[in-house]
Amino acid sequence: MKRLVKCAMALCVIAAGSLAQAAVWTTIDHPSAGPDGTYPMGISGSNIVGYYIGDGIGQRGFVYNGSTFTTIEAPAPAAFTWASGIDGENIIGYYATPTSPTTSITRGFLLNGATFTTLECTLPGAVETLPTGIDGANIVGLYYDQAGYPHGFLYDGTTYVALDDPVGGGATLQGISGSQIVGSSYARAFVYDGSVFQELAPPQASLQRTVASGIDGSNIVGYYDTFGSNDNPPAFQRNGFIFDGSAYRTLNHPIAGPLGMTQPSDIDGNRVIGSYRGADGNFHGFITVVPEPAAMWLFSVAIPVMIRSARNRVAPPARQVAENRS
Repeated sequence: MKRLVKCAMALCVIAAGSLAQAAVWTTIDHPSAGPDGTYPMGISGSNIVGYYIGDGIGQRGFVYNGSTFTTIEAPAPAAFTWASGIDGENIIGYYATPTSPTTSITRGFLLNGATFTTLECTLPGAVETLPTGIDGANIVGLYYDQAGYPHGFLYDGTTYVALDDPVGGGATLQGISGSQIVGSSYARAFVYDGSVFQELAPPQASLQRTVASGIDGSNIVGYYDTFGSNDNPPAFQRNGFIFDGSAYRTLNHPIAGPLGMTQPSDIDGNRVIGSYRGADGNFHGFITVVPEPAAMWLFSVAIPVMIRSARNRVAPPARQVAENRS
């Protein structure tokens, strides 16, 4: 029986290793991006939206269908455009319009086909509007007040509702799936179900920063920072994570540099998008297919079943036990 248990445990280890190695990573680089990189921000089906930073041209939005990049630019006089979320045919984002040679104001947008609609938060004190996540008719994001502090909002196509973390003050909302909203404040990352804020705290994270950036069903992605205590000045690494409602798994790009940053931004099914900094110091986009932990669950269930089966096979009949004791 010991041999059987050892074999089962070995199979678990092999399964865990194969799951870790099975994640498939694909780099996404916009052909016009400079060293500052490509940043996928939202995914829906086969389409990914985000932005890239080009040398001398600043930020430009894009939609990528797996083979072709299409540029997204807000109408003039917008200077820069960021695409931040997608759901079906609807794309959201924000753009900056110059107000002077040194200042600008940021407004949101909703793009459906060729129809471009400006989104401006109507909540008291709102100065700038940055939509970040969309699910159906509902859009979440953040607005900045006159003092420059971020606050969360939920917009249903008609009404803006303020949504701030009661613990951290303010909020940066970044993803929505059904009634679940993820985001972060100055104090923590969280998921909000319409009534309760649940803190998200990967066990490896330092107290510096944790961000929840995307959600699909019960799966949440985000990132956290860790610091090297022996470094002077302290060096930090940005690590991605995925949370399935009960357990956290680290999600780091395998070719990120020594101080590589892996920053997941959204999830759709088992596909996660985001950006990473490579060993060359440049920022790149990625899409990865994350294996489900189902195989490990099956093995964890199989072990006790296998052990009970082995015991039943080797246990002597009750009459023989009684005779041996007499």
